[in-house]
Amino acid sequence: MRRQIPEVYSKVEEIGHVFNVNLEKVVGLKPDLVLMNAQQNSKFSKMMETNQIPAIVLQPKTYDEIKAAMVTVGKIYGSENAAVMKNKEMDDAIAAVISKLPKEHNRKIVILHATPSTVTVELENSIAGGMAKMLGFTNIAAGSTAIQGKPERTPYSMEALVENNPDIIFITTMGAKDKIEKRLQADVQGNPAYAALQAVNNNRVFVLPEELFLLTPGLRYPEAIEMMAKDVRKFAGRIRACGTVRNGPQGMACVHASGFCSAGCDRLLFIHCVRRCGYLSFPGYTNSAASPGNAPGSDYLEHSSAPDDRRRHGWPES
Repeated sequence: MRRQIPEVYSKVEEIGHVFNVNLEKVVGLKPDLVLMNAQQNSKFSKMMETNQIPAIVLQPKTYDEIKAAMVTVGKIYGSENAAVMKNKEMDDAIAAVISKLPKEHNRKIVILHATPSTVTVELENSIAGGMAKMLGFTNIAAGSTAIQGKPERTPYSMEALVENNPDIIFITTMGAKDKIEKRLQADVQGNPAYAALQAVNNNRVFVLPEELFLLTPGLRYPEAIEMMAKDVRKFAGRIRACGTVRNGPQGMACVHASGFCSAGCDRLLFIHCVRRCGYLSFPGYTNSAASPGNAPGSDYLEHSSAPDDRRRHGWPES
C-alpha cells in the first residue's frame, strides 16, 4: 500500500524520482544542506561540492545505520534528544516482538529475491537478511559467495535448497508482479523438487512487501520485523499451554501445550515439545506417545495420522 506524503511536504518543490534526480533543479533551489542516500545518490557528491552546496551522505540500510542516521539528522535540526528517544522507542518495539517468539524459534530460512529476469538468494547483509538475523533465524545461504557487483545476494540453486530443506521460505520481489510470477514458476516452482521441500508442504512460503524489504524501511523497521516474525509465530501454531509437564527421552523436560492448527483450519492439535524430545503431534508427524492431558479431547486429531491413531493415543473417537 502506497503511503501518503505528509501534508507539510505537499507544496515542496519536486526534484524528480529517487533514482533520477534533476540536479539542475537542486542547484537552482540553492539549498542550505542536501541529505543524500549513499546507495542511490552518492554519485552527486562531486556536483554538490562544485556548486558549494553542503551535503551529507547517509547510509541508512541496516538497523544500526538507520539509528545512526536518525541521530545525525537530529543534531542537524537541533533535536538530538528526540532522535535518541525515537531510537529507544524502536529498540523497545523490536525487543517486544522478539520476546513473543517461541523459545525454540531458531528456524532454518531462505530468502529468495525474484525479479522478472532472475531469481537469487539474499545473504545476511541484505535488508531482509539482517532482519532475519536479528530475529535469530538461521539463513541457509550464510557464508555463500556473493554475486560480483551484488554483495547482498548469491546465486540461486535448487540443489542447495533441497539439501538444506529450510523450514520457511521468504520471497522479496522487484518489478511487475505478473512477470515475477512467471519467473518464479520457470526457475523455482516448476521444478518437481520444489514440491518436496518441507516449507512448501507446510505452507510456509511468504512474500514480503517491497515497501519494507526492497528499500530500507527506515523508521518502519519495527513494523517490518513484526511482519517477518509473525510468520514464524504461525509456524509454531496458536499455542495455549495446558500446563502438563512430562519427561522426554534422555530425561529432558517436555512442556506439553494445546493449540489450534497453525495452518489455520481450526482443528485442534496437541503439540508436544517440537524438535526437543520427539513427542509431537504436528502436521506431518505421527509419533506422539502422550495422552491429551487435561486439554479438551472431543475435537482432537492429527492431520497425517493413521486411521487408528486416535485410539492408539487414547483420544476420543469423535
